[in-house]
Amino acid sequence: MAECLKLVGDLPNLHAAAKFYAAWHKTVTRKAVADVVAELVSVKEKSGASPRYLQDLRFRLGKFADAFRKANCNVTPAEVQTWLDSPKLSPQSYQNNRRVAHLLFEFAVARGFAHDNPVAATESVKVNGGSVEIFTPPELSRLLAAAAPEFLPALAIGAFAGLRSAELERLEWADVRLAERCIIVGADKAKTACRRVVPIHDNLAPWLAP
Repeated sequence: MAECLKLVGDLPNLHAAAKFYAAWHKTVTRKAVADVVAELVSVKEKSGASPRYLQDLRFRLGKFADAFRKANCNVTPAEVQTWLDSPKLSPQSYQNNRRVAHLLFEFAVARGFAHDNPVAATESVKVNGGSVEIFTPPELSRLLAAAAPEFLPALAIGAFAGLRSAELERLEWADVRLAERCIIVGADKAKTACRRVVPIHDNLAPWLAP
């Protein structure tokens, strides 16, 4: 114990060193990155994740698995950083890739497929949100007049009811209650996972009536 304290300096550092040693010497199951990706996606499917979210996971983690044809536990922070830096991505795309890779290794650590999460040591970049553009009434009128009939309801609901694009994609006609002048956004369709009732105002109703 005394020799260990001399090496690390004090008890908190000794405790941290012991935790690091235990983490790196625990038994892990060697599993290919592609297999861990498949297992993660399967778990998310069974938990009821949205199709859009699952599609994003498959796309981004599929590219990750193609780049790392090795055991999940052997992936290093430097390798992940190189993967993140290799394509010329916008800051938002970089962060999206980093987010799903971080999720993958958190899952791997919890399931015993990795010692730690190498993504935690990679660089996180700042994403600056762009300014929100608001259409003028004449601009919106021209947009609605030019829209294809099958797309017009979604465009009108987005413009006059404020639903998010992901919510619009999940919406069904049964959720649009014209007689009651409201739209039901179920918990399974809302971004916040909370059910809400959105009123159909006079500026929206005529676009939905046909």
